[in-house]
Amino acid sequence: MKRARTNAIRAASRLGDAKLFKSLLARFARCRKVPRVHCGAFRRAYELERSLSKLEARLSRAKRTGSEFDAVLYELSQKASELERKANSLEIDWLHARAVAAEAECARLSGYEDQWQRKLQDAAEYCRNDCPRQASKYLARLGRDAEKKGNFERAYVFFARANAVVLQGLSKAQRRYRRTDDLRRICRHLKKGSPNRCFDLERDATGFVTFTDFSKTRLKST
Repeated sequence: MKRARTNAIRAASRLGDAKLFKSLLARFARCRKVPRVHCGAFRRAYELERSLSKLEARLSRAKRTGSEFDAVLYELSQKASELERKANSLEIDWLHARAVAAEAECARLSGYEDQWQRKLQDAAEYCRNDCPRQASKYLARLGRDAEKKGNFERAYVFFARANAVVLQGLSKAQRRYRRTDDLRRICRHLKKGSPNRCFDLERDATGFVTFTDFSKTRLKST
């Protein structure tokens, strides 16, 4: 019985169902029949995840300058680090991603743009199997940031990756006709003035994904 309840929580986390995970966690954390090791660890992870959401809400309301903002930012960073350690010990990938995304937000608000992008990509990688929709949101956010800065080719890379994560369980025929609004928009922008332009993502030997304009390479080869 004890193992069944613990497995139910783990299964909910693997499925990426955050609501089911939280409800199971809230119910079983108060139950004495759950092993104490799991009970305490899960309860603490649940409390940390809730506190992260509250701190992020406080941070969005607080002014960028001032002692309150700095204090909340420091507390958020500490809680995120603690949640990351808990998620590692419990082997819950989407919770790990949640902690890394909170750390990424801290980096962005502190002015470390490169660190924010790197950590948000890590968060997407952690939860792409358990919670693909959340992973696609992280990647789409990076894409919108690149689009805002005028780097449309980089934006296409992130939007295409976000689209691929959402559609990873579909067949090739289904994937061909399903695109997110972000990906459609960036494709329209990249084809302005040259509707026959051909571009896509290309993965090198190290696994790094880059934007490749195949219409240019074809012109060179002819």
